[in-house]
Amino acid sequence: MTWQRGSMTYESEITLWSNMIFECLKNNGLIVGAGNGGSWSQIDHFLSELSPFCSSFGGLVVSLSTQCAFSAIANDIGFDCSYSAQLGKVACPSILVALSTSGNSKNIVELARTAKLNDYTIMVATGTGGGKLKSFADVWFESKHHEVAMAQEDHLHFLHKVADKIRYMR
Repeated sequence: MTWQRGSMTYESEITLWSNMIFECLKNNGLIVGAGNGGSWSQIDHFLSELSPFCSSFGGLVVSLSTQCAFSAIANDIGFDCSYSAQLGKVACPSILVALSTSGNSKNIVELARTAKLNDYTIMVATGTGGGKLKSFADVWFESKHHEVAMAQEDHLHFLHKVADKIRYMR
C-alpha cells in the first residue's frame, strides 16, 4: 500500500519508516540505499546511523553508492543502470531506501523499477510532487519545499528522526 501525503502526521511518518526498517533488520533483512549528489551523502549518512543496530539484532545495511562499483557500471554499462545493475533478488526481507529531490533521476527510477521486480519494499524521499519515483514507492516522504537545499534539509532531519526512533526500539 502506498502512503498518501496528508493521511499521516510527520510523527506518524517517522514511526512508520522506523517500524518498517526495524522489523526488516530484526528479521535479518537487508536495507539498501541510494541517492545522487547531496542525496548520495545523505543516504550514506543514514545507513551509517543504522549500522550499529545490525550488530545488536542482525540484518545488513548496504549503500549502492560506493564509488568504485558506481563508477565502473556507469562507465561500462551506462549511468541509467549504475544502481540497478548492483541489485539482485535476495531471499531475506529487503527494503530499498531511495532519495531523489526531483524524483526523476533516471538511475534512481531504474533502481526502484528493478527493486519492485525483485520484491523489495520501496521507501522513497523526494521533493514536492515525487516525480516518477513516487509511482514505485510503498511509502513516500515528500518535502513540501521546491528549493533543492531545503528539500534535502527536510530529508536529513526526517532520516535522523527515523534513526533516533530505531535507536530506542532495541
